[in-house]
Amino acid sequence: MPLAPANQAQLIRSSQKDEYYQTFLRNNANEAFQTLAGDIFSAWITLVVKLCEKHVWGR
Repeated sequence: MPLAPANQAQLIRSSQKDEYYQTFLRNNANEAFQTLAGDIFSAWITLVVKLCEKHVWGR
């Protein structure tokens, strides 16, 4: 069963939802890592997150 093409509003909502979940996951991963490893590694995890975003999201 083929899917119907998405209209502009659906594409915008989809993009907004992607952004929301990306931010949610990034913040929670950062918080969990800092809780486990401490603030010493916060600069390192920031770099890792940026590299992952560039690889996955192309940003």
